[in-house]
Amino acid sequence: MSTFVRAALAAICLTLSACGSVSRLEHSGGHDFRAYRTIVIGTLGNKPAIAIPDDKRLAYDTQVGIASSRFAKYLERELRAYRMDVDVVRGEPRPGALFVEGDITRYANGNAALRLFFGFGAGSSYFDAFVRFRDTDSGDVVGTVLVDKNSWPIASGVAAFQTGDAEVLGAAKRVAEEIAFQRGAIARRGSHRLTHRPVGCGRGGPNCGKYER
Repeated sequence: MSTFVRAALAAICLTLSACGSVSRLEHSGGHDFRAYRTIVIGTLGNKPAIAIPDDKRLAYDTQVGIASSRFAKYLERELRAYRMDVDVVRGEPRPGALFVEGDITRYANGNAALRLFFGFGAGSSYFDAFVRFRDTDSGDVVGTVLVDKNSWPIASGVAAFQTGDAEVLGAAKRVAEEIAFQRGAIARRGSHRLTHRPVGCGRGGPNCGKYER
């Protein structure tokens, strides 16, 4: 495979992660994330940063509800992939746990056709959220992460596949990585663990029990 082809494939893989960002976890209160033995994933609330027209509010609320549910599901899956010494569950707060909650401030699944043929923001997908980490015993917020995700602005096939759900998944991966980093499960950011088994590991084999990408 030529160097040019390798570079092109790498560029495509990078752009598939879309634009925008997920901030590093901001600490507050000096709590040690390694002290928790349970992480409870709650739902993200619906607090749009800009007013939603009345005739579009029901559809918007429905989409946000789905996005919130998927974020919780994806975050649970990503956290489990790090195989940390901690129970990861979804539901209501419980004593002695780290509770993940927050609010979705903007969501749009967008329009794939507009992203493919027009670009320049037409049909863009968005997922903005403010994620909070709360100590369930004290009720204190011990950390926050700001999510600001959107699709690639240039018209392309890559942008067409960057749906709102893809932004939610990308955000869940980054939030899980921040938790893993704070707990010492990874030495540096960027060493995500795979959430699927590599090719050739269907029946087990050398090094199939632990892997990174």
